[in-house]
Amino acid sequence: MSATVVLSARLAEEKLEAFLKEVQEMDLTLLEQMLTEKKPGDALLAVRGYDITSENYDVIRKVLIEKFGQSHIIKKSLYNESYSVKKNDRQWKITVEATERVLRQLEAMGENLEQSKRRIQRLKENNACLNCLQPGHTTINCKTRKHVCFYCKGHHNTTLCCTKHNDQAQSVEPIEEDRKTTKELIQ
Repeated sequence: MSATVVLSARLAEEKLEAFLKEVQEMDLTLLEQMLTEKKPGDALLAVRGYDITSENYDVIRKVLIEKFGQSHIIKKSLYNESYSVKKNDRQWKITVEATERVLRQLEAMGENLEQSKRRIQRLKENNACLNCLQPGHTTINCKTRKHVCFYCKGHHNTTLCCTKHNDQAQSVEPIEEDRKTTKELIQ
């Protein structure tokens, strides 16, 4: 290695150390500390789109804690999510982050996003399966492996879990209505 490269590397390292020391000595809020403790790019990407104001402090803090606070739970959830993503979809991470950002903003505005009953109703209207969420068949006729809910261990897709979403207690197990196709119900 040339002396110039070594000198440049040392200068860069010294600048980085000085920056980190300066950040540690700052009087930072908890939110700012969380943004600097984690990979700045990941943390900033998670909260991109929020105005950094006192009104959004709790929402942003919650996003960061959910994203970076409980790594074992997050990892398990991410693995489950990754199995459901199309394997050839290269843009999945960007799509997930963009969706999260939009949903968090709606939540900050007071929207109730946990509407599993509505999801179930839409699936039934579209003659879709409560197990695999695909249209064209009902739960009783589903050919895919039966899903076990991550949250309540019931036999339904996790996205439909009433227990997780604190909806009124209701079962999403196949009922007589689910055993029939939409055409049979109309006749």
